[in-house]
Amino acid sequence: MAQAIVVTLLFFSVLTFGIVCIVLRSQACVQSNKRVSNVSQRGNRQLTALPLALQRSVHPQVQNRLFQLLNGDRKTAERLLAHARQHHPGQTEHWYWEKVMFDLERDRHI
Repeated sequence: MAQAIVVTLLFFSVLTFGIVCIVLRSQACVQSNKRVSNVSQRGNRQLTALPLALQRSVHPQVQNRLFQLLNGDRKTAERLLAHARQHHPGQTEHWYWEKVMFDLERDRHI
C-alpha cells in the first residue's frame, strides 16, 4: 500500500515537472519572437527589429534589399509582409519577401 502511494506521488511529481518545463519553454519561445526595440532611429520614429524567427529564415541580403527599397522603414516592411502572408497563404518566408520587393519595384516602375 505504501509503495503504491510512493509510486503515485512520484508519477504526479514527474508529470508536474514535465508540464512546468513545457510552459517555461513556450514562454521563452514567445518572448524570443517578440519585437524588440532597435537602438537606431530614423527621424522621429524608432525602428523595430523583425521577430527572430523571420530574421533567420530569410537571407540578410534579401532583407537588406527590401529595407533599401523602403528607406529603412521596417514597420512598413512588416506591414507589407503581413499583407502578403494574408493574401497568399502557404508560401515560404523567402517567397513573401521576394513578392513584396517585386510589387514595390513594379509599382515604382523600377
